[in-house]
Parts: sequence; C-alpha cells; structure tokens
Amino acid sequence: MTLMETEALIQNARRLSRRQRVDWLDELRSVKALSAQFTQVELASQLGVAQPTISRKLQAAAKIPAVRPGFAGGTPNEIIDRYVAGALPREDLVDQLARWEYAKGDRTDGPLDDLTFHVEGSFDDVVTALDKGLIDESIYDEVLDRIAEAQQTPTS
Repeated sequence: MTLMETEALIQNARRLSRRQRVDWLDELRSVKALSAQFTQVELASQLGVAQPTISRKLQAAAKIPAVRPGFAGGTPNEIIDRYVAGALPREDLVDQLARWEYAKGDRTDGPLDDLTFHVEGSFDDVVTALDKGLIDESIYDEVLDRIAEAQQTPTS
C-alpha cells in the first residue's frame, strides 16, 4: 500500500468515525424530542428497541448540550466533528468557530503553563482539533484572524 493510499484510508476512517459521533448526537436529540410525545414503552415500540435502551438514551441525551441557534452543534467539538464528517462546509466551520462564545480557558502565567487542563467548550477544543489533524493550520489561522478582527470592531 502506498503512502497516499494509507493517508486516504486514514482520512476516510476519521470521517466515518466523526459521522458516527454526530449521528449518535442527532439520535439522542431526536429521542429526547420524541419523549415529550411518547412514553418510554411507546417510544421503544416505535423505534423497535427495548424500553431500557430508550431509558439509557434519554440519560445520555440529558448530558449533551442543545444545538445553539445559528450553529451546527452544541459545542465547538461537535461543530468540528460535523465538518470532519463532511456535513459542514469549511466556510461554515470557520464562521461558526469564529463566532462561538468560548468558555474561559484554564491558564497560568509562567513556566508551568503546560500544566493547565483542557477546558471543554473553550478555545482549547480548536487547538486540540489542530493538534489531532482534524482541522488544518489555514482553518486555525482564519478562525484566529476573524476572532481578532471581531474584537477590534466596535459594537453598536
């Protein structure tokens, strides 16, 4: 197998893995929405699964953030996953990551800065995506440029 063939297989496996993840999130949100109309037993029958499966899915759904209006996901990671899965164009990815209101990161001032912890929902998610090869440097740089531009633009 050539290097190019190996890289193509890696990219395909990465895309499929992320698609599986976003499909799971979509399924949990759908089950949660349907639970307002059906009992767990009725919903299990409608979906062709056992009631305990519905119960587990509802417990998992309670832990995931809702999709934010104007965004493709409930977290920066989900938005990135949708891009990697092929469900979100690059332009939308950059736009949404640039507009996201990130959680405050855990930062120190000094030589121990490497010892900070990853904060979910912070810009750490974007940095991690870059480190893992989920986004490339051009996307990362464009997001940073847009964030900097937005911070310099006075709001009315």
